[in-house]
Amino acid sequence: DRATSFLGFPISEPPIHSANGRSEIRSLYGMTERPFEDLVVLARSWSEPPDLTVVDGPFDATAFDRSERAWHLARAGDGDELDVSIAASDRSPLVNAALVIENWGDAAVLATVDGRTVPRGADFRYGYVNTLDGVDLVVWLRAETTAPTRIKLEGKPDAN
Repeated sequence: DRATSFLGFPISEPPIHSANGRSEIRSLYGMTERPFEDLVVLARSWSEPPDLTVVDGPFDATAFDRSERAWHLARAGDGDELDVSIAASDRSPLVNAALVIENWGDAAVLATVDGRTVPRGADFRYGYVNTLDGVDLVVWLRAETTAPTRIKLEGKPDAN
């Protein structure tokens, strides 16, 4: 009951994702008390992530990075607001949204999910990554849904 190591290889036939002449397998292993049905939803959110579309704001969605389980967006203009739609569904559920936003800057962030303000804390976390090109924002929002979801982020210099 106190394992110190476990499972270093696939025990299933995980989906193989191929692009640019390379193939990759991402597997999810761990120990939990959650029921199997919950884990299927979590795995599906990772292997078949919902599409993210920029509704408004000076950013372009670039890709979902499976190795980070995060959507990446890049600055394409001026402004400190971002409004995205995530097309969650039964086939592509949303489980905890993670966004990496290149060149956001160091402005603090206010978040709204489906019209509801989410205060910074257990359900909304963010931080910054300094790069040679600027300051990237990394956002994590607690969510578990199979319904389309709107996330709005607004930069506020005094919101920290």
